Amino acid sequence: MSSCDDTFELSSFEWGGKGLIHSVESVRYAFLKRFPSVLVISSDEWVSTERASDPELRAVPADIPPSEGILELAFLSYFPGDPDEGNLQPIHVDLEWRDSPEAVHQITVHSNTNQITTRVGRTQTKAHS
Repeated sequence: MSSCDDTFELSSFEWGGKGLIHSVESVRYAFLKRFPSVLVISSDEWVSTERASDPELRAVPADIPPSEGILELAFLSYFPGDPDEGNLQPIHVDLEWRDSPEAVHQITVHSNTNQITTRVGRTQTKAHS
């Protein structure tokens, strides 16, 4: 498991004991037809222990609205005990982004081993390792 501070170079950021999950599998989004509108981001991931708990997508840095329309998210969870890389388990999380959802043009979800970037308003998704 990688240190969130090393990955995002934010040594003063409080992670609350959570770490990055193993890998990102998919990222999807939808706008809820409400006033004001809500951007819902869903992600499926793999974690290296079945005891991972309290998963969340957290904006990094927490710019509201996101600078230049790019929303960077870290997929975090608590990991009691040592990770077992040979025993990956699926995990899912949703995030309701209510702060200026119309300003978001790109979503990137980071994990320990990869990241996935999705352009809002387009169907193309690009994965990075």
